[in-house]
Amino acid sequence: TKFYSLIGTTFSVQPPIPISGFPYPPNRPECSYLNNLDSISVPKQLCGDCEKPVTFVKKLGAPQRREVAFSMCAASDGNVYIAGKQGDYPMIAKITTKGEEIWVRNFPPIHPNEPIEWAQIIEDSDGMLVLCGTEGGSPSNRRAIAMRYDPSSGTVLWYKRYQSAKPTGVALVEKSPGGNFVLSSNYQTTGSGGVSAFTEYLTLNRTDGNTTGSSV
Repeated sequence: TKFYSLIGTTFSVQPPIPISGFPYPPNRPECSYLNNLDSISVPKQLCGDCEKPVTFVKKLGAPQRREVAFSMCAASDGNVYIAGKQGDYPMIAKITTKGEEIWVRNFPPIHPNEPIEWAQIIEDSDGMLVLCGTEGGSPSNRRAIAMRYDPSSGTVLWYKRYQSAKPTGVALVEKSPGGNFVLSSNYQTTGSGGVSAFTEYLTLNRTDGNTTGSSV
């Protein structure tokens, strides 16, 4: 099994980034990594020759262009999907198990002044991509979102907003193969006792993304 880690870096870190010097001494450019954003493992039987002893660190994107990645998942064909932002647009990318770009697609926001940030991407049992995240840049206008996308045809199957209590979308799972999805979202309320934080779980219909139930 091959292990992949998605990390954030600054513009000053130029590829290729050497592995031989890890862990890097203080003040080296390589130490400007921000954090480990997500990690996955790709089973040996899916990733072909990625089991050869090849280790890499690569930057995806172009210099001086703001690109942010938040989540990744293994693809059923042995490649890897990444969800993030490219400039002001939400983005989905597909890369090989050696870190080479296959394609990058972005989606102009429906409301340009309300940015979208993906929190998680999964591939469901039909090979479709399902993503969740948050639309809106402040607690006063934000809402949890989810999208189901066909990567083969490039078609958005559905895109839904869930805005009661102004939540942020944080995670999403497929309940069972061919079943509905469960979206986890966080929200806050303010009362006489101060601010209270809650997590809400929404069951989303597989076909259209509409809610079929919820629990807090």
